[in-house]
Amino acid sequence: MAEVVAAEATAEGGRTRLVIGPGSGVFADEDALVFELPAGGALDVLEAGGEALLPRLERLLANGRATRVETERGASIEVRIGELLLERAEVVVLRARTAGEASATEACVELRRAPAPERYEGSDGVRVLVTGFRPFPAECPHENVSAVAVSALDPATLRGVRVMRLVLPVEYDRTAATIREVIERCRPDVVISFGQGNASIALEEVAYNLQGALPLARATPDNRGEVRAGAVIDRSAPAERSTRLPLDAIGAALAALGEEPRRSRDPGRYICNDVMFATLGTGVPLAGFIHLPRTTEFTPASRARYGRVVAAAVQATADALRLR
Repeated sequence: MAEVVAAEATAEGGRTRLVIGPGSGVFADEDALVFELPAGGALDVLEAGGEALLPRLERLLANGRATRVETERGASIEVRIGELLLERAEVVVLRARTAGEASATEACVELRRAPAPERYEGSDGVRVLVTGFRPFPAECPHENVSAVAVSALDPATLRGVRVMRLVLPVEYDRTAATIREVIERCRPDVVISFGQGNASIALEEVAYNLQGALPLARATPDNRGEVRAGAVIDRSAPAERSTRLPLDAIGAALAALGEEPRRSRDPGRYICNDVMFATLGTGVPLAGFIHLPRTTEFTPASRARYGRVVAAAVQATADALRLR
């Protein structure tokens, strides 16, 4: 199958939406941000931490400390982070939106001064990395159920397990690169990634070497605005990778909680699939992905429920590893 990287272009070659580059990560004040816009497009909103930044960006453009370049495909604005964010916190979520009601697009990135703290909770046992995602889509007003679940996990309920929690951005490539880097540095024995799915708990059986839905009209942009349609993730890798999680044991543990998990062979072709495919390409003994039901409102009871779901999956997998 031929690779089709649609990115943010139309069939005619013009940019169709806002994209913020290079994406979420650790940046110095001297590093640059690039806002890629449709031809003739303009930013309507630019803010971080409740502070409106558009007036400052306009002044920087006026005095030459930021640049705007027009091309046939669109326009790009480049500005140094330290010039735009004068008093930057350790972690900042930067949001931008283009003008126009019908054609407006929104994107966001997380800018860090240092890597997120990463540590295993617990003194001894199987090392388990659990991951969730930041809110999605970029304009989403509510939490992501996967991050809620990972945060609600109570490590004190686990036996013989050391657990590390990580909340990932929702961005092509950068998300997969992040989890690969953490795996290489922290050497977990188990990785269980959680994502926001549909109406039920889905135990994913397989990940695919493919990014983005086809046709392009069905492709969903990531949180920084990038769109992919039918792009091969890694031409040197197989077309599929199967889960290495003990799904029978996990399913039984969840059923004991009163949950009704199902098996799935379709994790989508979005960031969830990206993370699963990347993780299964590492040497982690047990690894895989579980989708949780999409939820928009959270109560103390629902948070506790999803924390128990994560704990049950972690314990079942750690126990299976010890029995190998």
